[in-house]
Amino acid sequence: MAFPLLVSCAAGGGVGQPPAPGGGGYYPRVPPPGAPAPPVAFLRFSTPQLNFGAVAPGEISEIDCLLVNEGDTDADVISASAAGRGFRVSRDECSGRPLSPGRSCRLGVRFAPVGAGPVDGVLTVVATDPAPRRLELPLWGEGLRRQAAPEITVEPGEPDFGRVDVGTPAFLDVTVGNTGGRSVRLRETSVIGPGFDVARNGCAGRVLDPRDECVVGLRFVPVRRGSVTGAMRIRTEDPDVPLHTVALAGEGSDPGRPAIRLGARALDFGAVAAGQARSAEVRVESAGRRELHVRSVRVEGRWFAVQDDRCSERSLDPGDACIVVVRFAPVGAGGAQGRLEVLSDDPDASVAVVALAGSGRARQACPVAQLDLDWSGVGDPAPLVVSGVLPRGECLTYELTVERAGRLQVCLPPGYILRAEGFEPAERPGCRIGGDSVVYRRFVRRGISAGTVVDLTLTRQDDAGRDFKASFVFRSPRPRGAPESDAE
Repeated sequence: MAFPLLVSCAAGGGVGQPPAPGGGGYYPRVPPPGAPAPPVAFLRFSTPQLNFGAVAPGEISEIDCLLVNEGDTDADVISASAAGRGFRVSRDECSGRPLSPGRSCRLGVRFAPVGAGPVDGVLTVVATDPAPRRLELPLWGEGLRRQAAPEITVEPGEPDFGRVDVGTPAFLDVTVGNTGGRSVRLRETSVIGPGFDVARNGCAGRVLDPRDECVVGLRFVPVRRGSVTGAMRIRTEDPDVPLHTVALAGEGSDPGRPAIRLGARALDFGAVAAGQARSAEVRVESAGRRELHVRSVRVEGRWFAVQDDRCSERSLDPGDACIVVVRFAPVGAGGAQGRLEVLSDDPDASVAVVALAGSGRARQACPVAQLDLDWSGVGDPAPLVVSGVLPRGECLTYELTVERAGRLQVCLPPGYILRAEGFEPAERPGCRIGGDSVVYRRFVRRGISAGTVVDLTLTRQDDAGRDFKASFVFRSPRPRGAPESDAE
């Protein structure tokens, strides 16, 4: 026997209103006068509303409540769900089980705001008697606006004084800005590192409003030759990021000393086919305060060589430069390492080095295309056309055999016989007396692409001086769907 179900959203319980479609409370049927009242299940929440209050972006608020059965028969809880932007059920100990009279189960709701402003929602419980009934609990929360924060920027981002003579001061202004949305006070600006100090401080104690800037003047006096590093520290009253550190760099050099600077520290020629070559330039510059004398240039490593040396035994004034061209020409497969050395009178780098790298790629073996021509059936000066397929690849060797040439001459006049663009003659022009066969071998140019067409002509001349021509047309297969070439 199915018993009626009563639901209520009030904290203290009570009977809900007659249900509208999809929700509301439920009244049982009134029994006839004198008949005993049927048992009912009466559900209510332990609170009239879940109020999550104000929640900051990125934070989560969770609240639990109880679902209580104050009736006198079991209620079957089918499901619990939360609706509303940012609300969801985080704990469900009620769904899928009966709730006995006087018993309760726990539900939890989580609020994670996805924007600023108040948000309304509802926790819905569906139970059955056995017809499904809905019990709703209002939800409310508010998302706070994300608090603006200051954002300290420094320009240049990594101040570098470059090369400075030892004992000579160099100055550099650093701009400190606030690109955030809130003002911030700069407490202190200081530097660490040998030779670095603050020459002028326009930022200490300054309040930087959004889009405001101040300037710190830095000074670098190198005390020795070589690279020097340091740091500038900016302390603020921002509790999230109280310290900003900026790297400083500089280089001390002796006044009046020559110095060399190479345009590259390493050259990678990549993969080059055996028998091919690739070249690259290296710029050699006089970067000191005195004339630089380049003594010589040399290369070490297999397959590497100096192709063009415009620097050896040359003097370069400060700021002048010259070029060295390095060539990589592998003769086989495999990796190669080498180095370019530039010898000069730079006291700190008498041998400046550029690392060299490359790899040789094995050349593809050339397939052979066998072409046979039986000339015994050619009795007319009209040309005989023979078609063939030109295999794709890096190269192609073709072999032409003329059968039953007899005593007639097979001639190769210069510029006329066996002409084809990209071919190099394998035999000198002239005529041969045929026998059973005459063989000519040729090489097609490298790099045969799809659609390449080779058109060859061979002429046989008889005793009367008549020419019998045979034409050979070879075409590299084109990918399916590709347009036809205009060279047909």
